[in-house]
Amino acid sequence: MKKINLTIKIILFLLVIALISVAYIFSFSLKKSNKLFADIMDFPYSYEEAEGFIDANFLTNENKLIASNNNYELYLDETTSHFYLKDLISGEEIHSNPDIDDPRDPGPAVTNRQNGTIEYRYFNKNGSQSAINQNYTNSIYHPETLHSEEGYRTYKIKEIEDGFQVFYRIKDLEIDYLYFPLYLEPDVFEPILADRDHPARKDLVNAYWDIIDNETGAYKARSYKSMSGIVRKRLYKIFYEDKLFGEYSRERAMEENARHGYKEEEIKFSFDIALQIKLHKEGIEIKVINNSIKEYSDSKLAEISLYPYFGTALDIDPLTNIENEGYLVIPDGSGAVLNFNNGKTSAVPYSKRLYGEDMSLLPYEMPEEQEKILIPLYGMVKEKIGFAAIITEGDALATINANVSGGVSNDSYNKIYPNFKLREYENAVLGSGWNTYKVNLWTKDLIKVDFTINYYLLSGDDNNYVGVAKAYQNYLIKEKGFIKREDISDKIILELLGAYEKRKFFLGIPYDSMGSLTNYNQALKIVSELNELGINNLDIIYKGITNGGLENDLENKVKFERKVGSKREFIKFKNKLALENINVYPTTNFFSTNNFRKPFAVNRYTTNRIRGDMAAVFNYNIPTRLPNSEITLTNIIEPKVISPLYYQSLYQKYNKNYSFDNLMIMGIGSNLAGSYKKRKVIYLNESQLYQENVLKEMVQNQNLAVSEPLGFSYSYLTLATDLPLESTLYTVLDYQIPLVQLVLSGIVNYTHKSINLASSRDIDYQFLKALENGANLKYTLSYEDSIVLLETNYNEYMSTRYTNWLSTIKSQYDVIKNNNLDKAHLVDHKMIASKVFESTYNNGVVIITNYNLTKVIVDGNEIEAIDFFIIGGGS
Repeated sequence: MKKINLTIKIILFLLVIALISVAYIFSFSLKKSNKLFADIMDFPYSYEEAEGFIDANFLTNENKLIASNNNYELYLDETTSHFYLKDLISGEEIHSNPDIDDPRDPGPAVTNRQNGTIEYRYFNKNGSQSAINQNYTNSIYHPETLHSEEGYRTYKIKEIEDGFQVFYRIKDLEIDYLYFPLYLEPDVFEPILADRDHPARKDLVNAYWDIIDNETGAYKARSYKSMSGIVRKRLYKIFYEDKLFGEYSRERAMEENARHGYKEEEIKFSFDIALQIKLHKEGIEIKVINNSIKEYSDSKLAEISLYPYFGTALDIDPLTNIENEGYLVIPDGSGAVLNFNNGKTSAVPYSKRLYGEDMSLLPYEMPEEQEKILIPLYGMVKEKIGFAAIITEGDALATINANVSGGVSNDSYNKIYPNFKLREYENAVLGSGWNTYKVNLWTKDLIKVDFTINYYLLSGDDNNYVGVAKAYQNYLIKEKGFIKREDISDKIILELLGAYEKRKFFLGIPYDSMGSLTNYNQALKIVSELNELGINNLDIIYKGITNGGLENDLENKVKFERKVGSKREFIKFKNKLALENINVYPTTNFFSTNNFRKPFAVNRYTTNRIRGDMAAVFNYNIPTRLPNSEITLTNIIEPKVISPLYYQSLYQKYNKNYSFDNLMIMGIGSNLAGSYKKRKVIYLNESQLYQENVLKEMVQNQNLAVSEPLGFSYSYLTLATDLPLESTLYTVLDYQIPLVQLVLSGIVNYTHKSINLASSRDIDYQFLKALENGANLKYTLSYEDSIVLLETNYNEYMSTRYTNWLSTIKSQYDVIKNNNLDKAHLVDHKMIASKVFESTYNNGVVIITNYNLTKVIVDGNEIEAIDFFIIGGGS
């Protein structure tokens, strides 16, 4: 009996342990956010029954006034669906397509592209992607075919308030050889052969041998791939009009061919798509109506481009034979200019996706180091008129493309335009050893968003890259709630390093130990010493004070790291600094994590790649160019990417535990990650919606700072850090500009990356860029020597001991303070000579910066190499 009771107690004990374990694993789980979708237009029409649309074959007006306002008129060519916008003040025009024949005569392929309004790629059932196709010869102006005359149109137009909609059926109408079977079966063909009076006998005998093919036992076509137009026309009547062999289709013919061993295919992809073009007070809006898209084969749309020749920047004026002047404004990094006709025709054309890599699909080999595109903005500046283009919907799926006249396509136009992803893909390697091959794995469902570009026309003093930036700033103010602050005051931004984790060994057994580079008392000492030097206009970003220090754990609560200080000590610290008008921004990360703390949580909360693997934020090993996690000797676990479904739940738990006055957000607002779990796909545009949703909630509770923020996060920021100080040095580009900085100037404080961290640029160059771009100064500091971080994941912090930087901070701050730059912001910028720039602040201060390796003279002022000259400064 006692033995039975003991057994029962053991069972009950084990059951309790099991229940506690289950409760620990599954209780307090994060709640998923509700599924978010982009708002898209209703479009209940099919192409055949498009109510209110008129077939373009019945339209003849080549210059129809569609809409007008006090500033512009919108004209439409009904016979091509091309349009142009006329500025009523200057009389200048912006055309959707070139309005004259290309003087270079680049050939029909390029000419057809110039006349198209949409370019597209598709992929077949094997995952292979097509070349670029255009809709000119597939919709706007079909070549002569067996059943249509040259110039036949497959699009329809509907006039709407302030604009029009054009509904394209994009389809190759040519009847090729694959519309007909290579072989005819004996039981089908022999009765016709035997009947000499059969009306189809003569045409079939002309097309097919009357002797059975020994290999297949069927009657084979005489000249299959080289069938003449006459033969195809006669066979089309037999197979498709008279339906002698029943209902026939191109697909049926190819299936019959495959049964006889002939598997050659040429996919004829077709689809429907409608665009909406509307005039507004400052320009024009172009929108893809997503609900109009219909696909008509096993192949699927991969991407589309809209009006790739919008703006028609011809290289040479055909009337005067004088080269047109102007440039393209490219948002790469800080911003860049590509001059018209710069002669770099052999350079690779510019092409880069907005907002950087999808962090769920980082490559397994280290990519080229380059700057990201942070803002959904680009522009074109011509002599008398220009435009700023803002991608207002679908920006996370956009790629900016630009090229110079005479480039790869050898045409006469300087052009800049976006293309948009309609599905995502990832490469996968199948097989092993010598028998490996790559395939593209595509997502199934079409991305649901109405891709939209707003064009704002520029003229007069605004027709330059400063005007392009101003157009986007005004858009953010009017549409996104930006507040322009003329009294904004620059501050020195100190990024202080707190707790860190380092692997140690005891009797050969590894264990992780927490240390601190800067505790709260030491931070106060750093601030005090800077105050003694006259530097008292500060804000602090404090890294590593909670949840695992620099190597962050899951941020579902606020756990203060005691090596830096307790919660009580933090409150005392931030309150003391608040008396000196110093804000403290603790860092937090709801985007990725090194540790989920609970078993199985990693599977629940991590995003997936398209190929099925869990997504990680790769840190690459430079010698091997592989992720550190692939290098067995490093013992490094890459941070996992958190699903967008849990951003809001994480933040709410974190903020409920302790609400900071200010927060430095890592990941959210600066990176995007999709999630590609089967049947639960979240595309990047949806991930952006989840981020905006949580940012809206955050800004109700605290001031926000974001590192290298993306354009959609700007309206939520108090501080933007780590902006790129230059663009990627692509050959095709001509010079760098502070495009992003001009957008933010006067709205929020912003910085470049910390001046004292390891960089390919020296300290003087970085300081020069801060002066040129109107950026606050930022330094990453620690009280202790950062040499202790050797052999950790944080080797980038190798020069942060604060005592080594006090004199540099003092000298650079004095330049800012003594020239009244701390209470001013950038309002104008221009290049006045090669590598010499003029920056104008709103208080009248002008800074000339010289990036040449030799001195220059500007208006009688001598400026040394890599140096500056200030006009109108001084106290």
